[in-house]
Amino acid sequence: MIIFNKRNTSIPSQTLHILFFTLLALSLFTCQNEEEPATRPYPRIRTLQVKETPEGTVFTGEIFYSEPSGITDHGFIWTTTYNNITEQYKKSLGPKNGPGTFSATITNTLRKDLTYTVKSYATNGKYMVYGTNAIFDSRGSLAPQFLAISPEAAGIGDTVTIRGNYFNYTLNQNKVWFDEIEASVIEVSDTTIKVIIPVLTFSTVSTVKLLTGDQQVSREDVFRLAPPVINRISASSGGMGDVITIWGDNFHPIANANQVVLSDAVIRIKEAYVDHLVVEILSFLRNTKSSIKPRVTIMGQVAESSNEYELLPTTITDIQPRTVKFGDTIIITGTRLKGFDHDYTSQLKIGYSPVDPVEITPTQIKAVVPNYFETTPIDVSMIYFYQLVVPSPVTLDLFPHQVNSFYPISGKAGDLITIEGENFSPCASCNVVDFEGYEAQVREASATKLVVEIPMYVIGPTKLTVTLAGRKVYAGDFTGI
Repeated sequence: MIIFNKRNTSIPSQTLHILFFTLLALSLFTCQNEEEPATRPYPRIRTLQVKETPEGTVFTGEIFYSEPSGITDHGFIWTTTYNNITEQYKKSLGPKNGPGTFSATITNTLRKDLTYTVKSYATNGKYMVYGTNAIFDSRGSLAPQFLAISPEAAGIGDTVTIRGNYFNYTLNQNKVWFDEIEASVIEVSDTTIKVIIPVLTFSTVSTVKLLTGDQQVSREDVFRLAPPVINRISASSGGMGDVITIWGDNFHPIANANQVVLSDAVIRIKEAYVDHLVVEILSFLRNTKSSIKPRVTIMGQVAESSNEYELLPTTITDIQPRTVKFGDTIIITGTRLKGFDHDYTSQLKIGYSPVDPVEITPTQIKAVVPNYFETTPIDVSMIYFYQLVVPSPVTLDLFPHQVNSFYPISGKAGDLITIEGENFSPCASCNVVDFEGYEAQVREASATKLVVEIPMYVIGPTKLTVTLAGRKVYAGDFTGI
């Protein structure tokens, strides 16, 4: 029997000698006077043989001496470590009055085919006394019972409780999976296990699996994700490029697991949390006002807002300057012009030419005038997601080109002529130089000069013209040799 004084566990050797002789004298005195037995300040206890039963493993102990103040707690501790038994597992039976046997049936925490050491213990509040070691080979715990999970529907990150029997009540001896996705176990007892719902990929969980100690048990179709709920929206109206927050419950923390629908709008989810979604309106098909109730769909479960959201149209209001030269920068102003950063699905068209914007914001687009137009005036429009066309109410016009001079004024086929002037296109093939029906090849082109090759069959006097964007300008008379 091992005795611990809770107040003083370190006794000097001199004190031990005095205590030894004092106890020896007391024992001699007791032998001489059996009518006055010695009173011990601590209980005496021993551990009895361990028994295996169908109901579990039975630990038994006996208190064969107890002082009048009684036992404040008694029970058993057990472990797989023989020489260094600690309170790895403990079964407390509470207070006890007087001596006698006591027992506890252990239904969990024991692993099959392992050797355990168990000790009984008792304390009177001042002294803790342990009985002798009892060593046994375990047949294992009773099979755990998975009875229910509550609530049966919850959101990601919520806490649910698994109820049953014969669970291992040591926290790190329990693991729980929802369809092979492990959950965090936060609290355990022999009848309950509390876990946090992990990030799931299906709304209905086929199997909830529990590993407690070395035994596994599972249940099917006992849990599902709670459907999403929309509580409010951060704005009542908006359009392309606007960012709004949808507040609610049971959203998925993985952005692409949520689908947000605003009529025919294309939506990007920028951030996702279980209680709110931050979304950006990229585009929509109809460029008219449309009041709708936003919907959130998560793995087939749909939530609809009770409040309507008004989609506002994208508009172009002005372009400056309106009369331009090739290569000029224009500024297009309007509302909700920007779809999103690096918007490869947005296209600016000036005339028939697609143009990459130099800069785009929700209210302004900067772009460079391309080098070719078939005709004037020039229409400007934005196309979003290949379908929504936003036209400009104003058009562009080109400064007219003009020819100041050309030289030489005569030559034969294959010779080069230089034409000087203003507002030519830097695109060589976009300038049409004609000798009364015979088109010349433009070898070089800039805004102020064209170098062309005299075509075949130009013989004698002929008129030289330069045509650009549907406008023909007479340059002068030329003589072919």
